[in-house]
Amino acid sequence: MNLKSLIPELEVSNLDRSRAFYCALLGWTVLYERPEERFVMLELHGSQLMLEELGDAPSRFHSAVL
Repeated sequence: MNLKSLIPELEVSNLDRSRAFYCALLGWTVLYERPEERFVMLELHGSQLMLEELGDAPSRFHSAVL
């Protein structure tokens, strides 16, 4: 069976500060980025994480309010 990995995408209020936290403090590395879209994909020991800065446009993803 070929299982796909789950790659979370987090919306952040400040991409530069979030990237500094994950990379400088926790040791993640940048795999890919789209600066014009305020997006970065990070990697640590085979795990991946996407960060996208919140802008004025509505979010593409929303969680349910419980």
